Amino acid sequence: MTRRLCMLTIALVTASIPMIPAAASARTPATAPAVVCLPEAPVCAGIAGSPGNYHYQFRFQPPPTGLSLSFTVNGAIVPGSVTYESGPTYLRGTWRPFTPLVSKDEVCMTVSGTPEPYCDTVP
Repeated sequence: MTRRLCMLTIALVTASIPMIPAAASARTPATAPAVVCLPEAPVCAGIAGSPGNYHYQFRFQPPPTGLSLSFTVNGAIVPGSVTYESGPTYLRGTWRPFTPLVSKDEVCMTVSGTPEPYCDTVP
């Protein structure tokens, strides 16, 4: 079985990034970009949102049968809510922990029937 995890894609053009003084940049909150999925990737997952509202987004194509998901933060199972939508060719959703995620938290999603979790770290 081949597993591919799509990567978050962030394009930066250094010439267009304004220089921010250190004091000002320290106040700028870290925002995770929306998770960008490669169209052909069977699984895509990662952190999105902003401080106080980080969440974990995922997409499967085709949708798995008998799906069971579990989520951990820094290795501990954490309760939260999952919302999802599905169609004939996909299942996508969002997991929001009841306790807000903070910078450097590692979130892992374990999918039934797969050997390795899909993990991402909050910026």
